[in-house]
Amino acid sequence: MIMSANKWIVRRAPRDKASLRLFCLPHAGAGSVIYRDWFADFPETIDVCAIEPPGRLVRYSEPLIHDVHAFAAALEAAIDPYLDRPFAFFGYSLGALMSFECARRIRRHRQVEPARMILAAAKAPQCTRRLPAISHQPQNAFVAELETRYGPFEPLLKADAQILDMIVKIMRADFGMLENYQYQAQEAFGCPVLAIGGTEDASMLREELEGWRAHTRSTFRAEWLQGGHFFLRNRGAELRALVRAELVSDLGRIQP
Repeated sequence: MIMSANKWIVRRAPRDKASLRLFCLPHAGAGSVIYRDWFADFPETIDVCAIEPPGRLVRYSEPLIHDVHAFAAALEAAIDPYLDRPFAFFGYSLGALMSFECARRIRRHRQVEPARMILAAAKAPQCTRRLPAISHQPQNAFVAELETRYGPFEPLLKADAQILDMIVKIMRADFGMLENYQYQAQEAFGCPVLAIGGTEDASMLREELEGWRAHTRSTFRAEWLQGGHFFLRNRGAELRALVRAELVSDLGRIQP
């Protein structure tokens, strides 16, 4: 796994024969490392590009982005050289919203759409926020609420004050993006949309996942995997197989 020159994209050796690029965006607090197992699980016809947001991992010294639209603008600029062939987005939780807004910008500026949008563990953007804002709470209260909503932190992370402070800093910025996001209605995409949810995800209602249906004029499907909000962790192989099958089925209808 190597990082490209523009720092935003982590990928294997370039797949010159790829017919499709898959941009994978992480959930709040995470980086490209959550997609470390994806590169080997996709055929040579799909170029997996994991997105590394600023302010974490090797980009830790760079300023965090606090606004979804600002993030989408920066990501659009970063991936522009990679839009020379059909592409798809996979976004997990906050990454789904980032993917959605970036795809809108690409459509507006380049008059091109993704071949497919796959959004996981995320309610549709037009849904009203039901949970209270927490990004400005004191650290103990903030961490406690995160654990209530999404499950406990790893004990080793909580035991190291420096690491915990770093994670909380990133999570505050990312949750601020979600809490301050203002949805604006636009034309639906013409590409198929697949939404994937966890059967035990207490942070999201089924109808909120189904709400992604409103954002495509093409086919929509919702799939459910066993688990809570982070089914990516314990159902990773199943999730990758689902995404892979979806994209491989697309390869027959797109032209590089």
